[in-house]
Amino acid sequence: MGEKTKILLIDDDADIRFATIRVLKSAGYRVREASSIKECMKELRADFPDLLLLDVVLPDGDGRQLCSQIKADPDLHGIFVVLLSGIKTSSNDQVEGLELGADGFIARPVSNKELLARIQAMDRIRLAEKALQETHNALEIHVKERTAELAKVNEQLQMEINERKRKESILRQTLERLNEAERVGNFGYRVQDLKTGEEWWSENEYAIHDLPKNVKPSYDLHLDCVHPDDRAIHDREFKDGWESDSEWHYFEYRIVRKDGEVRNILARYRLERDTHGNPLHILGTDQDITDQKISEKILAQSKDFNRAILMSMKDHIVVLDKAGQILSANSSWFEFARKNDVSSLKLVGEGVSYLEACRRASEGSDESAQKAFSGIKAVLEGSQEHFALEYPCHSPSMQRWFLMNVIPFKGEKGGVVIAHTDISARKKAEIKLRQAELDYRTVADYTYDWEYWRGPDGNFNYISPSCERITGYRAEEFIENPELLDQIIVPEDKDIWFDHRQETAEEPKLEEIQFRIRRKDGEIRWIEHACQGVRDGRDKFLGFRASNRDITVRKQSEQSLIESQKEARLLTTKLLKAQESERALLARELHDDITQRLAILNIEVDELEIKHPSLSRSLKEKLRKIGNDLGGLSSDVHMISRQLHPSILYDLGLVHAVEIESNNFSRIYGISPTLDLDTTINDVPKETAICIYRILQEGLKNIGKHARATHIQVRLYEKNDSICLLLRDNGIGFELNSTAEIAGIGLASMAERARMIKADFSIESGPNIGTAIKLKTLST
Repeated sequence: MGEKTKILLIDDDADIRFATIRVLKSAGYRVREASSIKECMKELRADFPDLLLLDVVLPDGDGRQLCSQIKADPDLHGIFVVLLSGIKTSSNDQVEGLELGADGFIARPVSNKELLARIQAMDRIRLAEKALQETHNALEIHVKERTAELAKVNEQLQMEINERKRKESILRQTLERLNEAERVGNFGYRVQDLKTGEEWWSENEYAIHDLPKNVKPSYDLHLDCVHPDDRAIHDREFKDGWESDSEWHYFEYRIVRKDGEVRNILARYRLERDTHGNPLHILGTDQDITDQKISEKILAQSKDFNRAILMSMKDHIVVLDKAGQILSANSSWFEFARKNDVSSLKLVGEGVSYLEACRRASEGSDESAQKAFSGIKAVLEGSQEHFALEYPCHSPSMQRWFLMNVIPFKGEKGGVVIAHTDISARKKAEIKLRQAELDYRTVADYTYDWEYWRGPDGNFNYISPSCERITGYRAEEFIENPELLDQIIVPEDKDIWFDHRQETAEEPKLEEIQFRIRRKDGEIRWIEHACQGVRDGRDKFLGFRASNRDITVRKQSEQSLIESQKEARLLTTKLLKAQESERALLARELHDDITQRLAILNIEVDELEIKHPSLSRSLKEKLRKIGNDLGGLSSDVHMISRQLHPSILYDLGLVHAVEIESNNFSRIYGISPTLDLDTTINDVPKETAICIYRILQEGLKNIGKHARATHIQVRLYEKNDSICLLLRDNGIGFELNSTAEIAGIGLASMAERARMIKADFSIESGPNIGTAIKLKTLST
């Protein structure tokens, strides 16, 4: 059993206190007593009671004013006050007491049994209202906590979205750098992944091979394009290059295009390793040097013609004899020397030993000069057919790189032809390309989300390592099996996924969806997927860049909040139904017992005057007054019974109940509402009818207590099979965000009752514009 209810009885009549206390204690209540307002306040401060039975007339003041004082004191909030009176028992007296804040009114004389029954009923109402208030407070706290959690989650989500947008911006810049590097460098670019054997070719690489861009690149495809006579040399040179530790490896070979044309290619390859020295992939460029080869052939055929061609070429070209002395040089050679402040052109002209100049330079710490001297000397001596070297030649104002090509000269004096080609644009493009690749890898490899880049053919070009944390599968498993992503999506969400794939394929725009996957270990996880079509600077479609985030925890929190809200609303519904049941029980007790007994007393009083005609005139007048008071008390009890449980609602229907409630409001508060009632409304479900009636009852009570209105409109009508209620006043109104301070739980209980019948409910109000309460039930 719960804790016993504590009752404080305030009455100046000691005999009444004694009798009342005996009755209450016999029922199990804990009772204290006082005989005046002063003693009452002392007792209230000493021990906070649950229920206060307060006599209206006390020797040191009016009990009704004390009731008003108690209700206004925040330290005494929660005391359930019942007024007692054997003198001021008229309906106006009772209404005045209730308006001052009393929770109940008991008029004397009253039997012990009735007194106990009414106090027990009041205590049940108190407990029900206390439980409802506690539930409401708990619900508010829970909602605030959940709202704060959700706000925190939303804040974190916004931060993650901003971070993802920042990374996407870096990715777009990276792609632009890649495209710019390819355009500026004007060379074919290849990357071979040594783990998977797969390759990626730039657009120019396809052009060099004269292959369509939808062909999947591979080393075997490239080798098929190599001239049959050069394939063995190419294969050996390629492997020697990436197995050695040299920075770059150069060699020449020929390719045969589809139209039969033979082109000369200068290959340049380098092995990339990870931080532990393990091979990762091979980077390479293929430069079409067919035109250069043609120039060399023409040079060998005719000295004069060769010299004319030599002078017209932009490359810095010099011809050496067998001893390494300059035989001839083109204008670009001398122009370069002049721009680089060579003191005399004689130092770079005919007869000067270029080989000796290279030897002197190689004696220093310049590694490029050492390689140049060795290479030129090897070709001059015939031990090497060709020599090529890339070297830097920076000036204070700019960075420059050159490619030196040394080939044998077939003239009368033998020797070599040396061409220095300005490759600064290509080198700068390569630097940009390398930096772009580093930026992309840095962004993608270290992102917390599962990122991938999927090509137009559906294959994965890249998958970030985070995929294993989220899915349980390694990136290599997705690359080997591109359909693995489709397979791990749970069957119920596959339609969402495939619809998204179809929509983005038709229009590659930014799209976001949510779906579930089954991890490798069988666990179900929620994924938030966002993808964006990727295009290069020429608007060429390169596939989709996607980001996948594990939002399982967020989804679980959202579901938990929904379940908590459902449980809270279910509990509120049960409490409201329990309150209606208690009210119905109390109303039946008042109507079936108290009202009948009052009627019998009234009849007995009338019979006294008839049976005793000899009574004095003053005594007869007293008997008539008692009869009138009993009649008024019976009416008051009947009104209380009807307010607790409107039996007329079930006997005559909703429309008549609304009309009578409005008339009672007019009688109590002196304001006659304007009624617009649809009399054709009938067969309203019981639960719907009581909810509409209680909302009207609560609304009218709030108007009477707070609104200061001079005009009230009550409208009940049917529209599109829905029952609609409108309660409007022209009172002072209130701020909607402060309704808890103005109307306690009244407005909240109206909203909960509307939810019970799944009705649309709204309140419109504002300072000095009145208030409108609207309700619309579901279509029947």
